[in-house]
Amino acid sequence: MAEISQAALVGAWRLVSLESTDADGVVSRPFGADAIGQIVYHATGRMSAQIVRAARPRFASDDNVAAADGEAAAAWRGYVGYFGTYSVDAAAGIVTHHVEGAWFPNFEGGDVVRTCRVDGERLELGGPTPYGITLITWERIA
Repeated sequence: MAEISQAALVGAWRLVSLESTDADGVVSRPFGADAIGQIVYHATGRMSAQIVRAARPRFASDDNVAAADGEAAAAWRGYVGYFGTYSVDAAAGIVTHHVEGAWFPNFEGGDVVRTCRVDGERLELGGPTPYGITLITWERIA
C-alpha cells in the first residue's frame, strides 16, 4: 500500500461499497448492495463512522423507547457506528480508530485497525470483521 497521511484523510466520505470475503472465498455484502454510510476525519484527530442497511423497516411507533424487541434487534443488526480519535501509521498504510463510543459496547476502549489507501477522491479501508476480510470503499464528499 502507498503511504498515507493524516492530511489525506481529513474530510467527509460517503460509502460506495462494503464487501467481505469469507475463509472459503465467498464474497458478500453484509449491509446489502445499497448500504449507506459516512466516515468523517477531522484535522484535530477526531473521527466518526456510520454504516446503515438501506430501507430498514420503520418501527410501529415513533417512540424509539417503545420499540418491540424484534424491531430493535433488526435495527441494531442493520447499523454500525462509532466515534473517537484516530492515528495514522503512514509507512505501513494503516489507520487506527481509537473507539470511545459505539453501537456495540465491546468496541468501546478498543482499537479498530484498517489498511488504508487514498486514490484521488477514493478511500479504501480494509481488515478483518466478523464477516471475513472486508474492503470498505468511500468517496470524498467534503
